[in-house]
This record gives sequence, C-alpha cells and structure tokens, in this order.
Amino acid sequence: MALFPSKNIHGSQLESYNTVLASKQLIESDAVFAFDNESIIDICRRNLGIEAKHLNVNKLIAHTISNITAAIRFDGALNVNLKEIQTNHVPYHRVNCLICSNAPFMKETYSYNRNDEEQRTTAAISRAIFEPANVMIGCNINTGKYMACSMVYRGNVVPKDVGAACGYVKTKRTVQFVDWCPTGFKMGINYQEPKIFPESDIARVQRGCMMIANHTSILDVWNRIATNFNILFDQKAFVHHYVNQGIEESEFVEARDNLEEVQLDFDEIIQEEPLGEDDF
Repeated sequence: MALFPSKNIHGSQLESYNTVLASKQLIESDAVFAFDNESIIDICRRNLGIEAKHLNVNKLIAHTISNITAAIRFDGALNVNLKEIQTNHVPYHRVNCLICSNAPFMKETYSYNRNDEEQRTTAAISRAIFEPANVMIGCNINTGKYMACSMVYRGNVVPKDVGAACGYVKTKRTVQFVDWCPTGFKMGINYQEPKIFPESDIARVQRGCMMIANHTSILDVWNRIATNFNILFDQKAFVHHYVNQGIEESEFVEARDNLEEVQLDFDEIIQEEPLGEDDF
C-alpha cells in the first residue's frame, strides 16, 4: 500500500521529493495499492457525511485492505488472493500501481427504505465501483483504458447476478481495455459479508463490491508528481536538507530517471496499436 501526494491537499513542500526518491522501491515491488488523502477525504464527506479526521481516513483504508485480503481468510466460490492479483494485474514490471474503489459506502445511520435497498443490489454496487467518485486515488477512470480489472464481491451474492452485472459493465463505453487484453475481467466471490470496525461511521451491509484495477489514468498521478518534483529540483530548492543527511544529488537524478521510465512505459501502452495479421 502506498499513500501518494494529493492534487490539492499538501502535507509538506517536500512530498514530491520524498515520493520520487521512494519510487524506486515502489517500482521494484510486486504490486502497489495506491491511495491519496484527498480522494478518501472526499468519500468521507460526500458518501458518509462525516468529518475527514485521520481516524476516519485510516478506517476507510483499513476497510479496503480487509476486502483485498478477505480471500486469504475466508472461503468463497471464486477467490482472488494476493498472488493472483499480482499475476493478473501487472503486465509489465514497472506498471504495478493498482487503483481500488469500494461500494457501497453508506452512512451508519441510513434508513432502511426501498431506495436504500436498490442502492445495495449486486447490479447497483457493480455500477458504483466504476464511478470516479468512489476511486481512492485522484485519477479519472472514465478516461484511458484498463489493463486488468477484478470485481471482488463479498456477502450475500449470487453468481448469476454477478455474471449479469459483469455483462452490463462490459457494455459501458467508459470501461475500455487495451487492445492486447480485451477480456481482462476477473471475478471474485467471497461469502463473508464486509466487516465493519467498532464505532465505524460506515453502515453494515449484506453485500459489498471492490474493484482492483490497473488503469492507464494512474499516469496522471505520476505526471503530477514528476512536474512538482522538476519545479523544485530545477531550482535545487530544499536539496541541502537531504544532502545534510547524507543523500547525494545524484540520487535525485537517478530517481527522476526511474520515474521517467515508468512514464515512457505508460505512454507506450496508451499509444500501442492492435496487432494485425502480418504481426503474428
């Protein structure tokens, strides 16, 4: 799991330096689940109507991690474990940052009425996880393409309904896959309903769904980080703080080069044309 700098909420002037310097370790990881504070704060305020304190933000991240690891702890019809996530979602070594979204996120005090019930059906939560507002990092998944995608269901879910929901999602024009991986959906069904932390502001529901995806829109996050890094580093601003702690300037250059390679990888994926008959 990695917490990336947000677009509009900044914790430190040095966060772009710290992120780029740490990017080598991220790139060398098997898979990275990407989050940012701003997206999670928006979910707290918009979906749950609660104050975005650190505790509430951490609870949403912990809720997501619980869903990611549910297949390790509970049985299901179609389990998606961590090894399968890494195998199925990372086509290239450096293209390993995955985005997550969850549904439903509802207030703990919601009323049990027909409208609420309609929001909690398998079809409804399947549609909701593909809404940019539910993604836990600041990138627009309505632009760009998917390289791989898992829809992981928990709770009272019928495989037939899951198949129908998946079929509907495939018809959405905003859900497009790269040409070399046109059937990238993977389904997971776990019969253990989503767990809610004590004194949580999230409503307990009978079923939930989480999306794990490798999507080209994550490049927007990397580009934003690289731009902020270059603005500072071109002026050598604040570099002396790191030099005084034993970090050489050459490490900044190396880290920037590593990030540029990631950006080039994504550019090649986005621009790649489908193979013709003569290419086989």
